[in-house]
Amino acid sequence: MNNNDLPAAPGPWTAAGDPGPWQDDLLSLLSNSLALAVGRFRLTGEVLWLNRGMHALLGGEQPDRPRGDYLVNPGLARLSSSAGDGLVFSGCLSVGDSDRDTRSLRAQVFRRGGELLIVAEFDIAELQGLQRERTGTAQKITDLQRDLLRKHAAMPRTLADAERPLHTLRDSSGEDLGVAVYNDIGQQLAALQQARFMAEHDALTGLPNRVLLFDRLHAALTNAAARGHLVAVLMIDLDGFKPINDQHGHAVGDSVLRIVARRLERSVRSTDTVARLGGDEFVLVLRDLPTAAPAYQARRQIKARLQAPLRLKGLHLRVGASIGLAFGRAGDEPPEDLLACADAAMYLEKRAHLAASRGR
Repeated sequence: MNNNDLPAAPGPWTAAGDPGPWQDDLLSLLSNSLALAVGRFRLTGEVLWLNRGMHALLGGEQPDRPRGDYLVNPGLARLSSSAGDGLVFSGCLSVGDSDRDTRSLRAQVFRRGGELLIVAEFDIAELQGLQRERTGTAQKITDLQRDLLRKHAAMPRTLADAERPLHTLRDSSGEDLGVAVYNDIGQQLAALQQARFMAEHDALTGLPNRVLLFDRLHAALTNAAARGHLVAVLMIDLDGFKPINDQHGHAVGDSVLRIVARRLERSVRSTDTVARLGGDEFVLVLRDLPTAAPAYQARRQIKARLQAPLRLKGLHLRVGASIGLAFGRAGDEPPEDLLACADAAMYLEKRAHLAASRGR
């Protein structure tokens, strides 16, 4: 399909108000835009209209049959299950094909009657570079920590074998007597268990760190695939934390991070995971969700809880949060990509917060 195949107008999806003499120009810009990916789809997956950006996103070809497998996360079935018209999704949308790599974009999906309208923004180069850098660094840290855990796991058996030497003695009749000397290695094992805990947890807050986060996220995705449920990942970056740290010192900043950690733990179920990646970044993994609704509710509750005043040593402080949300199930995308998708959504929300604050 080339640009000449594009319909002259995107159908019933029109903006409020009259664009006046600019209507044809605006439609032409929309149809030929590469910055925005816009498409109309039937609820069955049939393509009704694609602009140039969505056409490129789908690999340069229009699907020749009704299908929705090019909408990877969330899938077409979930987007089509909304009971009413209006906005049915806003967040990180993964689009692709089984024969091609998927791409995640910030998108909004609207429903009207038997149609879906998808409007997505292509990732900027700066964001892609940041994601690649963070993913590469995270993988190196994970590999190093896993090596450390494997070494610790092998040490108890080695210690036990070394601490049980067998001595051979003879009695008065000349018969051999085997005498085993056992030393208590409880302290060594306790030390190893403590070392393992430290390798899997953040020293400041006691929360799981990146290593344990990946293990639990992988387990949550495996469980979700077996039960047909969703896993939600919330990437959280605190707003307003740096000024507190700069003005009041690291001791106050550390206390704020501990309070935030406890508030996050109280915001989720015991089966969920709250982890700290470092600095003022936290990750929540909400497992075994039958629908996406509990994740959106949790995000609203977390925002409200974190905005509550902090009282420390006579200080009255406040922080906020930029929260990126992504959904997945095993087979959709690997844990690393799911985290990157949530990170991208968080980064865009933080940038919007900064733009709004500068405009006030």
